[in-house]
Amino acid sequence: MRGTQLRLLLGIALAVVPALAACGGDGGGGGGGNAQGEGQTAIRYSWWGSGERNERTTAVIDLFEKAHQDIDIKGEPVGDFNAYWERLTVQSTAKGAPCLPQMQSRYMSDYSSRNTLRPLDEYVEQGLIDISDIPEPILETGRGDDGKLYSVPTGVFFYASMYNETMAEEAGIPAPPDNWTWEDWEQWLRDAAEKLPEGKYAADLFPATDFSGAFFNYVFSHGGEIFGDKKLAFDRQLLVDWWTMWDEMRKDGVTITAEMLAERGQAIEEYPISTGVALWNTQPQNQLTQTASVAEANDVGNIVIGKLPDGPQGPGENFGSNGLSISTSCPEEAVENAVKFIEFFLNDEEAAKAYGSTNGAVSVTKLRQQQIDDPNQTDVKLVESLRLVQEVVDEGKARGLVFPVGGRAVSDAFTRAATSVFQEQATPEEAADAFIAEANAALAAG
Repeated sequence: MRGTQLRLLLGIALAVVPALAACGGDGGGGGGGNAQGEGQTAIRYSWWGSGERNERTTAVIDLFEKAHQDIDIKGEPVGDFNAYWERLTVQSTAKGAPCLPQMQSRYMSDYSSRNTLRPLDEYVEQGLIDISDIPEPILETGRGDDGKLYSVPTGVFFYASMYNETMAEEAGIPAPPDNWTWEDWEQWLRDAAEKLPEGKYAADLFPATDFSGAFFNYVFSHGGEIFGDKKLAFDRQLLVDWWTMWDEMRKDGVTITAEMLAERGQAIEEYPISTGVALWNTQPQNQLTQTASVAEANDVGNIVIGKLPDGPQGPGENFGSNGLSISTSCPEEAVENAVKFIEFFLNDEEAAKAYGSTNGAVSVTKLRQQQIDDPNQTDVKLVESLRLVQEVVDEGKARGLVFPVGGRAVSDAFTRAATSVFQEQATPEEAADAFIAEANAALAAG
């Protein structure tokens, strides 16, 4: 078995000089996606993350290579999320992307629309990739605008409600109801703010600035849509109402201040809910384990999870996914083995156990249930989050969502516009108009 450190070093070298991969190996080679080794086909596989995620991903690679000793997977981990996409964009433009880039539903269109990802439908039709146990709303997150499958979802996420149960109990704040409305949610936060001690806040303010988080739930639960044909699809008033609601709570001391928002770190260790400053936040459900662990280490209480509120049109849950794609940089002779790796990562029980839903809940229903029922599972927070995923799937009302080209620019514009409201530089109406104009321009250009 090839050593983990050697594999990672080779992967990093290939990422820095992708042209070498095209020429590397003892037997010459194909394109940027693979290289030939003696008696082996080497396939480059890139993902974001560090620490435990690298260890778990490498464990899956080791299992695959044990089962397929003629195939060598060259790992290219990129620790920083944003740096990963910057690198993949450069690699894709230069036709030097790895055979197997990790993909996400919020970014996929930027690559599939530019012919840098291979459609995977033919491999599904041939029975080489079995997607039969992936619920349809989750599978939707891997499809492009043309309906073709460009990413096989391996980990699923959606935004959930998280709150500090210990902080609430100590302040005499009742647990939120299982099925609450947005009106219930706001009243719960306002009541909580009155009971919390000085220096503690009922809510983080970041969710008001996050385009892809609770705002999507708010829109869907009010009967709206997010994206139309190269433009936004939701009603302007929904956005005005969203920012108005949050700004009034900010002014009333329910949320953290605008100054605290500006200084807020992006790491989970720095979130106000993790440090005991805020009672409530909304985050992807797969962040529960880490958030709860940090809060426990900080001795600030127990973090529990639940669904976000329903609106007049019911729940607004929407899935995003992390998955695996095959780049068009991958040479034809390497595609077959890349397909084998996707199938293994997706459906192999030992691989699923090794990866452990570390980058979103495992998308295959059977494997997700096995992780829930595993008597040796010690991560109770993981089980809580997986059960919530299963609950949302079973309700049958969630949808999958893929950002169109230009969606990343829209997300940035949303954050800027929201921040201008909370810094009292613009009214919610002015910020909404500015955002919608900028967002529609970005989508039209895409």
